[in-house]
Amino acid sequence: MAFTLLKSELLAVTSELARQVAQMPGSATERPLDDKRLDYLKGQIMAGQATVFNWAIAVRPDETERRINGQHSSDILAKLDGDMPSGLMVNLSHYKVDDERDEILLFRQFDPKGSLRSRGDIAGAYQMMEEDLRTVPRPAAKSAAEGIAWYLGRKVGIPVPKGDEVYDLFHQAEYAPFIVWMGNVLTMKTPELKKAPVVGAIFATWDKDPEAAKEFWHNVSRGGEDFAEKAPTTTLDRWLQETKTPKRRKSPITDTQLFQGCIYAWNAQRNGKTAIERINYDMKKGFFDVD
Repeated sequence: MAFTLLKSELLAVTSELARQVAQMPGSATERPLDDKRLDYLKGQIMAGQATVFNWAIAVRPDETERRINGQHSSDILAKLDGDMPSGLMVNLSHYKVDDERDEILLFRQFDPKGSLRSRGDIAGAYQMMEEDLRTVPRPAAKSAAEGIAWYLGRKVGIPVPKGDEVYDLFHQAEYAPFIVWMGNVLTMKTPELKKAPVVGAIFATWDKDPEAAKEFWHNVSRGGEDFAEKAPTTTLDRWLQETKTPKRRKSPITDTQLFQGCIYAWNAQRNGKTAIERINYDMKKGFFDVD
């Protein structure tokens, strides 16, 4: 079971070539066309951000051809027709195969799961562009950016970047001190603090009072106040730990409730309470203000 490269050419993309590949029978390995993927590709193309496309064709012994890679890009380019930007290029490769099993093997060479870039890889690329953030552990920096975006988008209600562009927040200098500090808070020992709404709550308190936030969340991260089982930080840490085991609960805690519960504990301590029986995350009157 194998395949052999017959030829590979770097070609200018034309409407005719795009239609030829788009209308070609696909291999049995192809997934259905995905509208979101098509919209994404169109946006990249029209924004001038498309790189060289990579299309692959399998050629069987009877000389019939089947498309192995390039389904979505050739489809959207064919639909653009006269609106297609100039200067687009494609690496068009033809491979000799003996049967469908060879086509499956060939298909596996394109976008294999083991080589795909993760969200962490993408976040790291944005982060490393900022010298002040390079020493921050990448998982913590990623969580910090996602938490800021969660807070700004849901609690504050302002437009924020979506998808990979969330990590553009690394380039906004006003967030750098918070992201650096989060590198000391979010560790392997604090998985309960890494969810976006929790980090969003941490950022909301930092935005209110950075020094008080440092003390409060460092206490939460180490399990709360020593010998004070009902202290706000202790009760909050215990509650956050419980939310990781939804089977113990009648209903799962939502993202907004996670945020609300964190702010409730913060407000309790800010208002001088040394003990709270439970975490209140009621949303009937909307988000709590951050005291």
